[in-house]
Amino acid sequence: MVDSKQEELGTDMIVKIAAENTRSPYPFKQVFLFFTAELGLPNARLYKFGNTVFVIHPSEKRQEFGIFRALNADTAENFIQNSKMFVDKAIEDGFTGLQTTFSDPSLLNIFKYIAREEQELGNPNMGYTVQKSTDGKQIRVTLVLQGERMGA
Repeated sequence: MVDSKQEELGTDMIVKIAAENTRSPYPFKQVFLFFTAELGLPNARLYKFGNTVFVIHPSEKRQEFGIFRALNADTAENFIQNSKMFVDKAIEDGFTGLQTTFSDPSLLNIFKYIAREEQELGNPNMGYTVQKSTDGKQIRVTLVLQGERMGA
């Protein structure tokens, strides 16, 4: 991991480090080609905060809802702050809900932190729900950024 307060990385290096840290079974060139293709999808939005990139794919039916993923090459502390800035920007851009799927249960702490911070800052409807896959290996989080609160 590279502390973004010391050195800002380019998107390509963030993708490379994120792929290495998540132990992707694919070589970097293939991961980067997939990432580039993903950015070419209609309405894909790229956000970069520190050494973390986020990609949102707005729903075709409800543009204010999107599926997102994060690729991180930053320190744990910075990743939390980068995620908070991402959520703030997504709210500013009109998103009312976001969903992501991942396998590392420690990432749930980020959602707890962000929801608590948002509620303390005057967004009482901020919340999230957590669902686990039937095999227990995948976790899906749905974030409610504005509007009716869903839980947690």
